[in-house]
Amino acid sequence: AAHLRGGRAPAAILRAAKPRNLIASARRLASRCRSSRMASAPTAPAAATAALSATGPPPLAASAAEAVSAGLTEKVAAAAGTRVPETHLRVGHRYQGKVRDVYDLGDAVLFVATDRLSAFDRSLAVVPLKGAVLNLISHWWFEKLAGVVPNHVVRLADPNAVLVQRCEVFPIEVVVRGFITGTTSTSLWTHYRDGAREFCGETFPDGLRKNDRLSAAVLTPTTKEAEHDRPISPADIVKEGWMTQADWDTVSAYAMAAFEAGQRIAAEHGLLLVDTKYEFGRAPDGTICLVDEVHTPDSSRYWLASTYEARHAAGEEPENIDKEFLRLWFRARCDPYADATVPEAPAELVSELSRRYVLLYEMITGEAFDFAACGGDAAGRIRKAVEAIQSPAEKVVVALASSYAQADRAAKAARTRADAQGAASEVYTCPTPVKAAEAAAAVAALAAAAGPGAVSVLVVGESDEACALLEASLASAGVDASCVARA
Repeated sequence: AAHLRGGRAPAAILRAAKPRNLIASARRLASRCRSSRMASAPTAPAAATAALSATGPPPLAASAAEAVSAGLTEKVAAAAGTRVPETHLRVGHRYQGKVRDVYDLGDAVLFVATDRLSAFDRSLAVVPLKGAVLNLISHWWFEKLAGVVPNHVVRLADPNAVLVQRCEVFPIEVVVRGFITGTTSTSLWTHYRDGAREFCGETFPDGLRKNDRLSAAVLTPTTKEAEHDRPISPADIVKEGWMTQADWDTVSAYAMAAFEAGQRIAAEHGLLLVDTKYEFGRAPDGTICLVDEVHTPDSSRYWLASTYEARHAAGEEPENIDKEFLRLWFRARCDPYADATVPEAPAELVSELSRRYVLLYEMITGEAFDFAACGGDAAGRIRKAVEAIQSPAEKVVVALASSYAQADRAAKAARTRADAQGAASEVYTCPTPVKAAEAAAAVAALAAAAGPGAVSVLVVGESDEACALLEASLASAGVDASCVARA
């Protein structure tokens, strides 16, 4: 800290009971040090200073500002009340992901894109229109790539919801990179900067700089594991039994073809598709399909093409439109990895992020965003669309799992009881007190809306202590103990 701030910093002590907390504290301290250093440097670019000091979002590039449709700011402000924090549709078996609610309907699956903003392993804010933007971008890309790779989409049920075919998803995320960049521990640039010249079976030459365009796109797969994903080479994918050679050959060919088409289409709209991740699965008829989402701002990195070359030559970061400024705001004010509660994001920052999501939709698709189709009573609109697919159940069975290791057991317990009662089911995984509190609040809201006796809760844990902690969270949220049982 003293070095970064020119020797003017007081001594700092990092206290942590766990390595993860130590890492989080170090990241927070480093962010503050960078903010202080940037604020005292008169030559720092204004945009970088604004971002690192976390006082607000950096200004949009002129090329991006020109892409804003007429009255976009006003339209986003008018839609501020259109929020979808979560859904409880009482159909099928519901699983809550970081930003999507997933409903297993048997032969089909319903994905509902909520407006939850997830970062630091928690939900940070509810951003109006975010879910609709991401769902519509993904659907737009699925249609554009339909002639390149088969996909699982059955139909768009609502701007926030898509009905898809059930597929057996491969446990590998296929990451494709056209540039060497990134900041996380699994990023290509982090490994290269630290001396590695081989990554996921690919060899890279000396002399590359961060954000260089690669001579050809590369595949850098990662495993999908409960605790931590890890980079893996194609040879090890087959050797370790994650996929067969034939399946990997098909998937890798599809991924490269989709990325090539994506880069070409993005370039036509003034954007660089930098990198992305794909997921693939096998449909009941054996067809390998592209699943989940495709080329959304949450699964892909986009840069503005018009300024990339000049900024890269000057050693500056490429311009983009993303949610990083809101992440920095939280980092400057709390320890979002460890603190039990975090401050509420200012309305003006949430509104700006909403505007940027809509802007990205318009830049990526080249089409005006349809505010009329996405506004109004979003929850009622989604419910009506889903009821046209399947009638809601009168009862709901909710299962809370104390850890990721208990999630499958919780899901099976909830499904078994729900099927016996002709009920819907929901599952929440609660590995931290924060997640447990969020789940308990959701259960309390569901019980209040459904009425007396409509909701029953199963608690699933690896020990009596773990179950007791979940029960305490439910009690704190006001959930009637008479409807709670241990599985």
